[in-house]
Amino acid sequence: ALPCLVERVIQDVFETVLLLRLEGAAPEAPLLRMELDKAAWRAVPDKSRLTVSVPPEAILLLES
Repeated sequence: ALPCLVERVIQDVFETVLLLRLEGAAPEAPLLRMELDKAAWRAVPDKSRLTVSVPPEAILLLES
């Protein structure tokens, strides 16, 4: 489980895109991108922090 701060929320047509920063990460650390359906985002009680759990097969690492 990864405790994260919500840095940015982008409302798309069908989903909500979140850009997350791991708690304690340096300001220049890359952000994590997470997509939720709109109903799931509305149900989140604290929209400034999330604890995210990701199964290994769902992770896509990109080089910049």
